[in-house]
Amino acid sequence: MSCGSSGYGCADAPVLKSETQTSATTGVAVAVYHIENMDCPTEEALIREIREELTIEICKPCLAPLSFASHDYDEFHLLMPLFMCRNWEGDIVPVEAQELAWVRPNRLRGYPMPPADEPLIAHLQDMI
Repeated sequence: MSCGSSGYGCADAPVLKSETQTSATTGVAVAVYHIENMDCPTEEALIREIREELTIEICKPCLAPLSFASHDYDEFHLLMPLFMCRNWEGDIVPVEAQELAWVRPNRLRGYPMPPADEPLIAHLQDMI
């Protein structure tokens, strides 16, 4: 990548293990990722996951921490960082046939999302 990244620095083994959990109270399915190799920073795990799921390349300096969500589900507690990225290489292609849409921040509340994501909308509206 042209941003000067010399690699990701993580072990070659998979960093994230994903599973889908459905909340018994809301019925919302949430993708849950467990970082298996804790010597790999969150940003590097995110870069790897985005590469695998959306086929784009992001380098660490292109990610900026924006906020985080802390939410109690019945089955687990979620602490989820929110990063902003304005630069990447490649075309976004959903590998697992996810439906993607580019929407303006003031229209985000019109889309279904897990309860933990809803408070992050205000942060996105302030930044975009």
